[in-house]
Amino acid sequence: MYQFLIADDEILIRKGTLKKIEKLDLPIQCAFEAGNGKEALTYLEANPVDFVITDMDMPEYDGVQFLDYLKRQFPEMPIIVISGYQNFAYLQKAIQANAINYILKPFSREDIQKSLLDVIAILDNKQAQKSNENEVIISTIIGHQTELGMKALQKMIPVPNQYYLVLSVCRDPETSLDLLDQSAIFSEPVPKYAQTRFSLIEKSQISGLINSLPDDVLLGISSPVMDAAAIGSYYDNCIDALNSRKSHSQPALFYYDSTVKNEKYAFPHIAELMYYLETGKENVLKEKLRGYFETAYFSDNATLLDLKKIGLSLIEKSKQFLDDYYRMQSNYTYPEIHQEVLERLFTFMDISTYFLDFLGNIAKSMSYEHLYSSQDIIVNVKDYLDIHYADPITLDFLSDIFYINSSYLSTLFKEKTGRKYVDYLNGLRIDAAKTLLQTTDRRAATISRLVGYDNEKYFYRVFKKFTDMTPEQYRKQK
Repeated sequence: MYQFLIADDEILIRKGTLKKIEKLDLPIQCAFEAGNGKEALTYLEANPVDFVITDMDMPEYDGVQFLDYLKRQFPEMPIIVISGYQNFAYLQKAIQANAINYILKPFSREDIQKSLLDVIAILDNKQAQKSNENEVIISTIIGHQTELGMKALQKMIPVPNQYYLVLSVCRDPETSLDLLDQSAIFSEPVPKYAQTRFSLIEKSQISGLINSLPDDVLLGISSPVMDAAAIGSYYDNCIDALNSRKSHSQPALFYYDSTVKNEKYAFPHIAELMYYLETGKENVLKEKLRGYFETAYFSDNATLLDLKKIGLSLIEKSKQFLDDYYRMQSNYTYPEIHQEVLERLFTFMDISTYFLDFLGNIAKSMSYEHLYSSQDIIVNVKDYLDIHYADPITLDFLSDIFYINSSYLSTLFKEKTGRKYVDYLNGLRIDAAKTLLQTTDRRAATISRLVGYDNEKYFYRVFKKFTDMTPEQYRKQK
């Protein structure tokens, strides 16, 4: 019988939720009812539970704070979020806390049943896992080194250069990995990713294993393990090997090769995709991004790592945009997303789906803002430049996204603003540079790049044209 805690300040709704749960006749039991996050926190500090059901909008210690606490103290605990608000910030916080589901009030019996069954499946899977020592070993491999984990690994690998660390990814959840388990001296699923697992396999077993595994299993194989204390570097080997995969790669195994240096993959569509995100064109964004991914991967032979870098750069720019637009910190944490993408997604479909869903949700939320929707095309252009002055913007690009001839746009811009397009853009950049010179101690060369100038000498020339001073003179005077 699994124990859960429920937190909701509305007692009638809380009791109603419990009544719905009782009627489902599931192997779960309410251990505690909390009227707010503070009561829930106090209980959890002294009493273990298997999962949590929480509201978001609560007094004293609300759902956002409570989820942050759960994420810090119980990162593996399943969470179901129930809220009366279809709030993008709440939804992002729930995703960040690894919530199993986000249910809107009023919800049906089927809604809560599905979520609870998902939680029970996760808890059953956790109970079925091997001993705590194996979990500690996996934690040590992925970077959370403990003395117990290191001792277990050193005992397991007594002879250097005789074992490989292997990260396997099973693309079909129905495929059995029993053969992998039988060939390994250690084999455990990666937490939260049942179809991804680490194994330690003797050199003599590798070739036979590779020839026997189903075709839908991918293997990232490290260099030979020479030192168990450096297990983290062999973990990186496996990740690098799988990320090097290209669409034309026929074998399902990838040995780490330190001599391979990937050239930077050129992707000229970031600004275009960000425009669709900012203007809330969810379907257009998804269609374009899917097409660009397919072209890159299946035509240009980009690696999975190239696709991940493209998607991550879009997520990073979207975070910067949201923070600037709303003048607040967005709720998703880029380093955690970065780690999950690089270390957990190893098929084209998984990567494509992840970024399409993530960025599509942001675009959907932006559709209510009606950005760049003025009837006056120049107002839209100016609004765009005010946000993106630091990007490499050209008239041709602006004419494409606003569906206007570039020559006509240049003429119209001068007519409406009294300034040439390039002068207006330089004015925005120099104003931003002046602010940075006054409020930071960053070098002029750094500021030059931050406001959109790759050529430092050109920045100096434009700055002096606008201010009759060099950046250093301006800073000293101000």
